[in-house]
Amino acid sequence: MQENSIIFKDAFEMIRGIVVILDSKGQVTQCNSYFVDLTGYVASEIIGVDWFETFIPENDRVAIREFFNKVMSKGLNDGYTNSILTKDGEQRIIEWHSKTLDKANGQITGMLCTGFDVTERTAIAAELDKSKKIAIAASQTKTRFLAAASHDLRQPLQSLGLYLAALSKLSVQSEQENIIYKMRQSLSTMGELIDSLLNISKLDSGSITADLCDVNLQELLERVVINNIQQAQSKGLQLECDTVDFVVHTDPGLLERLIENLVTNAIRYTEQGHVRINCLRERDSVRVAISDTGIGIPENHIKSVFEEYYQVNNQVRDRRKGLGLGLSIVKQISQILDHSLDVTSVPNDGSTFSVAVPLGQLNTNTKAEVLKKIELSGHDPVVLFVDDDPAVLDATTMLLSVCGMKVHSALSGEDALAIVDAGIRPDVILSDYRLPKYNGIEVIDRVRIATGTNLPAILVTGEASTEEIDNNNLSNCNVLQKPVDPDKLIALINHLCD
Repeated sequence: MQENSIIFKDAFEMIRGIVVILDSKGQVTQCNSYFVDLTGYVASEIIGVDWFETFIPENDRVAIREFFNKVMSKGLNDGYTNSILTKDGEQRIIEWHSKTLDKANGQITGMLCTGFDVTERTAIAAELDKSKKIAIAASQTKTRFLAAASHDLRQPLQSLGLYLAALSKLSVQSEQENIIYKMRQSLSTMGELIDSLLNISKLDSGSITADLCDVNLQELLERVVINNIQQAQSKGLQLECDTVDFVVHTDPGLLERLIENLVTNAIRYTEQGHVRINCLRERDSVRVAISDTGIGIPENHIKSVFEEYYQVNNQVRDRRKGLGLGLSIVKQISQILDHSLDVTSVPNDGSTFSVAVPLGQLNTNTKAEVLKKIELSGHDPVVLFVDDDPAVLDATTMLLSVCGMKVHSALSGEDALAIVDAGIRPDVILSDYRLPKYNGIEVIDRVRIATGTNLPAILVTGEASTEEIDNNNLSNCNVLQKPVDPDKLIALINHLCD
């Protein structure tokens, strides 16, 4: 019997955790040396003391005693966590598990409490939680800043770019043309930098998710061509695109941005020849390939070109060669879409970047929209333009007028409807998204209802995200991000009026 007692005592002491036995009144009858060392008492100071008065912080005593009484009366054996006091008044957080001690007749005589000191672990968890909350708050602040910066920074760039474009189309001397050209180049680089940095920030924050649906690939590619044809022609390049009848399953906005970045990049690094968009069926997907006859990429640089700010042969950061962000954005978008990317290149002979897009299904049950064709009869395009920024309104009106278009300008949706009510029938609606009272989508809808025609529309936005616009599924409408390239805007209006 004595031998069993010794074995029990040895096992009691070997446990690397707290072991405390309380009687039915909550007095300590036994404890191991681990508990003695943790609390700073000697064993003789612990045995026989009231557990609650000695080791439980004053504010917790009532709740802990009630729990103890509940266990003693009902035999509950639950895990729980609470603080205990050491001899010098320090609080330690203990993770407990209790077990009642019963006689043969079922009478509960006490409680065996085992526990582990989780003070440091709890402190680390609390610090991590605090850091997480700080990070979330910082991310939310960053998101709000990006939303404000996206709109506020793009507005003056938009008006300045339009004024310069209008000026360039007037009769000016050759010296002035050169200055205007250089100013437009600098402004374009500034706009591209802001746009790319905002896009990278949105992608890095994880706030962009894919909204997949079935998309007509031909319509998407046509928009990309329209947006880039002026840039290609200004360099003497041919921009060609396959005619396809594929329906793909993707996020149209993200895929269009991905392909447009590849096309823009190809044009930038091609001095002569062509840029082609080809589409090839591959089992359950379509591979959209953008090929050029440009400078090509050495094999040892191919993987690195998708890194942020990485550019081959541009150590001096020549802004005419871009910013080194376009392909990084392409890579991140492809990951969001789960569309595989591929690249092949031969130095001095061109490159081919491609993305595999899953095939979709043509919904034969969807009723095709019957759009009323606007018969122009040779007259100049009539544009109804709505923007609440007077500078942008003035600059855009000036540019479109210089290009031979008839422009009716309005500072609000109400003003636009008043113009229509006065008998004006526009060929195209050009509207900013953020407007007082009615936003751009509502203005377009109301003008279409007033004219009884599904007029082609262009919606311009300086917002960091177009998710709200995309969710409206506005038909026969092109969305442009500020600052809008003046040449692209003019080309798009002319295309919509053809």
